[in-house]
Amino acid sequence: MAAEAESALRKEQAWLVSQGQSGPLPPAYYLAISGGGDDGAYGAGLLTGWTAAGTRPQFKVVTGVSTGALAAPFAFLGSAYDPMLEKVYTTISAKDVFRKRGMIEGVMGDGMADSAPLRHMVAHYVDKKLLDAIAAEYAKGRLLLVGTADLDSLEPVIWNMTAIAASSDPRAPALFRNVLVASASIPGLFPPVM
Repeated sequence: MAAEAESALRKEQAWLVSQGQSGPLPPAYYLAISGGGDDGAYGAGLLTGWTAAGTRPQFKVVTGVSTGALAAPFAFLGSAYDPMLEKVYTTISAKDVFRKRGMIEGVMGDGMADSAPLRHMVAHYVDKKLLDAIAAEYAKGRLLLVGTADLDSLEPVIWNMTAIAASSDPRAPALFRNVLVASASIPGLFPPVM
């Protein structure tokens, strides 16, 4: 991750020079959005309120985990994405995120709930336009990072979502969406994401 941070700094410096700016780098603001299930709406409200107050900065780095991972791309892209952020956290209900399984199906299967509705919702919002916007910010040295858990090694994994969005690999959009779903998936309740 240290190498990625150094690369981001070089990209930011090059981008600023290309815009005719010289001198010291502007202040760097960082945002970490935690989990909390339904309480993710608090983070969405905080961000939209911060925009309304007129003091929300552009963040150099945004990190997210669990429900915070779902909000992180919108927070990263700034206040223009507040309407989407607000919609995600004020109009969805449990049925938009998971489908309960019966006790036997849940115990014998890979989770107590089916996360297909969550996958569908993520696919709806994470489209080419959103990925292109995130990729453009990566070229300016900004970073969007999402945390997941590797259930086999019991270790955290940090994903550079900006690099994934900027990748020309045709599998990148699916990987981006899978990482968001994996981060938001509660072990045991939702199936693991491979």
